[in-house]
Amino acid sequence: MVTYCWIAFEQLDKGDKAGFQRMMDEMPEGARWQLAGGYFEDVQKVCSHRVDAEPTRRPVNGLNIEWSFELKRCLRQSPDGRGLAYWASGGDIAAYGACCLANCPIGRKTQVPA
Repeated sequence: MVTYCWIAFEQLDKGDKAGFQRMMDEMPEGARWQLAGGYFEDVQKVCSHRVDAEPTRRPVNGLNIEWSFELKRCLRQSPDGRGLAYWASGGDIAAYGACCLANCPIGRKTQVPA
C-alpha cells in the first residue's frame, strides 16, 4: 500500500529534498499516524528543521562531570515563539524544543506555523 510518507521519500530519492520537506510540512491530518507507525526515525534523519547542537562546557572550579548525550533540537519549537529570530539574535540552540515524536510539529494534530 502506498502511503503519504512513502511518496515523500520517493521525492527525496529523486534528489528533491525541498519537495520532501514541503510534503512533510503540509502533511494532512489523516496521514500523521504514519509518523507514529514507524516513519518518524527516517523523517527525523533528513528533516531540515532538525539541528544537532553540541553540548557546551560549563565553567566550574571543581569536579565537572560531562554527560554525553545528543542535543537534537527542532527549529520550529523556539522558546519565545519567534522561530529562527531567537537563534539569530544570539540565543542558545539548546533552548529550542527536543526533536522527538511527542514534540514534533509535523506529527501533532495541530500544526505550529513555521
